[in-house]
Amino acid sequence: MTTSVRRYLSTVAVLAVLGGILLLALPVSATTDGGKSVTCGTAFSPDSTPAERAHISGAFGGPFASNPFDGYAASCDDAISTRRWWGYSVGVAGLLLTIGIGMAPTRRPEDARVEGDHPVTPES
Repeated sequence: MTTSVRRYLSTVAVLAVLGGILLLALPVSATTDGGKSVTCGTAFSPDSTPAERAHISGAFGGPFASNPFDGYAASCDDAISTRRWWGYSVGVAGLLLTIGIGMAPTRRPEDARVEGDHPVTPES
């Protein structure tokens, strides 16, 4: 693998790992069928409190009055699981690319020898 290809793939791998971490660290919000948006915490530390508060405030005459596990909380769970799937997938792909780059053999063209770098010849 040439140096320019290795450098390009290394940059892509680092960006993928950072992108995966960023996806997991950014706040997640969910939108219900009614169009209301509720914050759900992050993929690292989900927080269902805003979803529960939104459910309680909309429960009186709201569409989710019968079951507290429907509606806002279910939308938050779905949004967090989707974010985790994407974050872990992108991060693991970046890690695998990093490992692959590290294991790939490097080629050095014959005309790019450094001073003092001589081929070994057997002595007679």
